[in-house]
Amino acid sequence: MKKTLCALLAALMLASLLPAGAAAAAGTPVIALTHVPAYGESAVFAGVVFMEDGSAFAAENFRISLYLQLSEGDTYWVKPTYATPYAEVDADGTFSIAYATGGNDRQAQIIHIMLIPADFTPGSNFAETKARALDYVKVTRTADGGVTVSPQREAPMASIAHKNSGLTASSDHLAVNVGFYTEGAPGGGLSADLIRKQLDAVADFADTVRFYGAAGELYPAYETAHTLGFKVVGTAWLSRDKAANQKELDALIEHCNKGYVSVACVGSETLLRGDLTGEELIADIEYVRSHLTDQTIPVTTADDAGKLLEQSAVRTACDLLMPNCYPYWEDVELSKALASFASTIAAIQAAGPGKEIIVSETGWPTAGGTEAGEAAAAQYFSAIRDWSLANHTLVLWFDAADEPWKTANEGADGAHWGLMDTGLVLKDGFAETDFFRAANAKIGLNNFTKKNVYSGGMFRDVANSAWYEKNVAAAYEYGLMNGKGGGTFDPLGEITIAEVIAIACRLHDTYHARNVDYPTGGKWYDGYVQYALAAGILHDGQFSDYERPAKRAEVAEILASALPDKALAARKTVDSIPDVTGAERYGAAVYRLYCAGVVGGVDTAGNYAPARTITRAEVAAIATRMADPALRV
Repeated sequence: MKKTLCALLAALMLASLLPAGAAAAAGTPVIALTHVPAYGESAVFAGVVFMEDGSAFAAENFRISLYLQLSEGDTYWVKPTYATPYAEVDADGTFSIAYATGGNDRQAQIIHIMLIPADFTPGSNFAETKARALDYVKVTRTADGGVTVSPQREAPMASIAHKNSGLTASSDHLAVNVGFYTEGAPGGGLSADLIRKQLDAVADFADTVRFYGAAGELYPAYETAHTLGFKVVGTAWLSRDKAANQKELDALIEHCNKGYVSVACVGSETLLRGDLTGEELIADIEYVRSHLTDQTIPVTTADDAGKLLEQSAVRTACDLLMPNCYPYWEDVELSKALASFASTIAAIQAAGPGKEIIVSETGWPTAGGTEAGEAAAAQYFSAIRDWSLANHTLVLWFDAADEPWKTANEGADGAHWGLMDTGLVLKDGFAETDFFRAANAKIGLNNFTKKNVYSGGMFRDVANSAWYEKNVAAAYEYGLMNGKGGGTFDPLGEITIAEVIAIACRLHDTYHARNVDYPTGGKWYDGYVQYALAAGILHDGQFSDYERPAKRAEVAEILASALPDKALAARKTVDSIPDVTGAERYGAAVYRLYCAGVVGGVDTAGNYAPARTITRAEVAAIATRMADPALRV
């Protein structure tokens, strides 16, 4: 996330017929412009070179030259610079060339674009270049936004390789960049628990995530995201360290080949930082592509929109295009931010005809700068979201949560781009938007509805007069527990650690409206264990034997971790439990359940009996009281 050099522009697709008398001779190459920046905008001209008779041509034999005039009769200025006064034509015929490189360039009223032989280097002599030109297009602009292009030609759809991601803008979910470093900085040691905690929080409102690395401390994020049901835009972080780059590339390939990744992104703002050349980046893109088992996975890079417009060869190497676009860093005022964003993406689309666009980063800081603030960020968020849905274009919002370490490189505003604060609490400004109001309304105890029909006597070992009959019935109706087969529930039988974990997953999944497909393979409970770890219900190494009977302390610890505090709001004060001090690992969980009216002790003294095993009927009572406050005691 850096300041870009250009504030990109309004797109103008030219699709009219060639004016009379302007036809090129058969077998000669011609220019069709696909993007023209309006007067006052800093951008690139983009277009396609093609043979009007449809014959093939060698792009390496041609260059694009551009001269500008501030007004009629004014001096001609060759662009982009006198040192590099031309742009290359890419293999598919597309090109882009900058014109606003300083001074009053943006106010140029007349722009001359010419196709020249590759062995000719244009200079200050406009007449000489025009005499050598194989084709010529004149653009005239006015301060009121008028644009005239002569001759105008319809650009053919370039026959360039592309693959679609299958990712779509959703009315129900976001796509989000997850930086993870709400604590510390990259390389400082990122815990698996923090990865899980952040992804579980993001899963309440997003279904697509992107990370900033594939190896090292970010390696576990991919399996966790996959388990939670995310679609993942995987990213290999590339720098000037070749050895580290190789590890990143191989890790990204591994995640792809495990089925964890929907889009393979090779590098993030690598061109903007100058860490790699375009040729080096293309080599890395090809390396990843050649090692994928599933060749339908698109391979691309994410970079500043201006850099992607400059680097036509990189665009061609990408299966789809992922520009970063930050009107805020371009010093665009909020009222004009959406228009600036939209014109930038239009320029990218024009420069990569036929290729899918995924906006890899955009956002607005909630604090730290004069234009920053939660109200401004929420306004920009809603505008971008509406644009995304209207244009059927996926936009990855930056960032999931604030990352304080960014202050060192980006100033005070660099630390405040998150939807959530460092405690993973959604910021008030975003919470008031229509999207988050709707998203939050989908989460809660009201999701526990009757999925199954229970009739008295359906389990022959559950008497209608048993104290636990209504809990067994509710556990079955809510889909939290099933019978043991043969028309029995086994209410007095012991329950295993694995069975308790499965119930906890169902509580968590239902409350958060996730509708998770639990991973299959191995033992029946493996998918539940993976989900429980990913959702923070369990911790690494917590259990070594999932098939042994569960103890009451373990049940409290597992099930209490399935729902947030607001779902287990205290309805009474419990200051002491005779056999639980609260200092034990499970102690806080037991007190939460007592205060919420979920458990009340095993005897008149209020003992919990933490070391005792627990029956299926008792677990049914605890689970259904958690799901349905009306059943609490």
